[in-house]
Amino acid sequence: MISGYMKMGHAGDVIVGLFGEMREAGFEPNEMTLVSVLGVCRDLGDLSLGR
Repeated sequence: MISGYMKMGHAGDVIVGLFGEMREAGFEPNEMTLVSVLGVCRDLGDLSLGR
C-alpha cells in the first residue's frame, strides 16, 4: 500500500497516516516497507523524519 501511495503522489499521507497507524498497531516494518518510507522522506526533504 505504501508503494502505491508513493506512486500516486500521496507521500505525506503515507508517512503521517498509514505508516504511523501500522506502527501504533504494533506492526514491525520489513525491509521493503522501510525502503519505501525512506524514499518518501527523501522526496519530502525531511531528514529528521527519515531518521
